[in-house]
Amino acid sequence: MKKLAALLVLVFLPGLLSCVPLAPGASGTPVITSFIASPAVITGGQSSNLTWNIIGATSVTLSPNIGTVGNSGSITIAPASSTTYTLTTGNGNGSSNASVTVTVNPLSSPPAITGFNVNPTVISTGQSASLTWNVTGSDMVRIDPSVGNVSAVGSQSVDPGTTTTYILTAGGTTGVVTSTVTLSVVPTYSTSTPYPAYPIYAPNPNASNVPAIISFSINPPIISPGETTVMTWDVIGADSVSIDNGVGNVPPSGSLVLNPNTTTYYQLVASNSYGPVSSSDMVTVYPLSYYTQPPVIQQPPPVITPPGGKQGQGNGNNSGSLPRINNFQSNPPKLNVGQPAELQWQVDGATSVHISPDIGPVPPSGKMTVAPNHTTVYTITASNSNGVVQHPQEITVPRTIQGTGQNDNTTGSGGIKH
Repeated sequence: MKKLAALLVLVFLPGLLSCVPLAPGASGTPVITSFIASPAVITGGQSSNLTWNIIGATSVTLSPNIGTVGNSGSITIAPASSTTYTLTTGNGNGSSNASVTVTVNPLSSPPAITGFNVNPTVISTGQSASLTWNVTGSDMVRIDPSVGNVSAVGSQSVDPGTTTTYILTAGGTTGVVTSTVTLSVVPTYSTSTPYPAYPIYAPNPNASNVPAIISFSINPPIISPGETTVMTWDVIGADSVSIDNGVGNVPPSGSLVLNPNTTTYYQLVASNSYGPVSSSDMVTVYPLSYYTQPPVIQQPPPVITPPGGKQGQGNGNNSGSLPRINNFQSNPPKLNVGQPAELQWQVDGATSVHISPDIGPVPPSGKMTVAPNHTTVYTITASNSNGVVQHPQEITVPRTIQGTGQNDNTTGSGGIKH
C-alpha cells in the first residue's frame, strides 16, 4: 500500500507543480520593496533624492514629469512646491504602485526694518530726542553707538553731546540689514535771559525830556572767531552814556572796533535827570569747528530758468547745498512790556527748522506771536544733511515803560529779508 501511494505521488507531482505561481506577489503582480524620498522636507531651492526597488515588474514609470525608469534606481529632484511622486509598476499579471510626498517650505526672507526714526531731528546741547524702530523676521536687533541690543519693536531716549548718526542692525540666519538716522545737536546760546534782572521804571511824566538814542548798531552782526566788527552809536540829551560787557562810559556819539571770541550782547544806557533809556545789539560769533561747511547767510544768487522750464520752488533739500534763510524778522522790533510782536520767517532747502528760545520746531515758512517781557534774541536754526545755518533776531523791550516822544527809538527790524 505504501508503494502504491509513493507511485501516485511521482505520477501527479509534475501537474501539481505547474499550478504554483512563479511571480513574487501573491497574484503574480510586481512587488515594490522600497520607495523613499530623502529628505522628505526641503526649503525652496533645495533638492531631495528619490530611491526605489521593485521585483517582478516589466514596466516602471515615475510621475510627475519623470517617465520610464528601471526596477531599481535613484534620481535627484528639486520641486518648487510640495509634490507627491507616484511609482507605477506592471507585468502580465497586473500592476502595483506606491507614492511619496516631498514637502517644500517657502524660502525664508531676510529681516525687514519697517521703521527707524528720530524725533526731533535737531536738538540743542543738553536736550534729548527719541529713537523709535520696528523690525520683523530678525533674531538680533541692536543700535549703535551707545544703545546696544534692543527688542524688535521699541523706543529709546538719547541725549548725545554732538551730532550723531545712529545705526540699526537687524540680523539672523537669513541675512543682515541696516538703517541709519542722524540727530543734529546745535550749540546752545544763552538767549532766553541775555541780561541780568533789571527794574521796570514807572511811567515818566517827563518822557519827552529823557535822552534819545538816535542809533545803536553793530556791523557786521555775524563774524567768525578772530574777525572784528564795528559798534556805532548816536545819543542826544544825555548826561551819561555807558555800554556794558567791558566797554564802559562813552561819549554821546562814537564808534568802537570789537573783537569778541563768543556771541555777545551789548546794551547802551543813556541817562539824564529825567531818567534812563536803553538800546541793545548783538554780535554772533560762529564756532569754526562745528559746521560741516561754513555757515552761509547771504543774498541768494539769481535763479536761472531753463528754456521751456519753470523756476524750481519748495523747501526740499537741494543736493550739496546748505539751507538758506531768506527772511527772519520781527514786527515790530521794539515794544513795551506786555505788548506782542510777530516773528516771520521763510527758509529754503532745510529738513529741520527750529526757533529758540522756548519755541522749538517750526515749518519752513510761517509766523508766530510772541510777547517777551525783556529784551530777547530769537535764533532761527535751519539744517539739512549738508550742515546748519542760524540767524538771530532781537526784540528790544526797554527798561522804561514807554510813552510818546523821543523815548520810542525804533531803528528798524534788524532781521534779514531777501
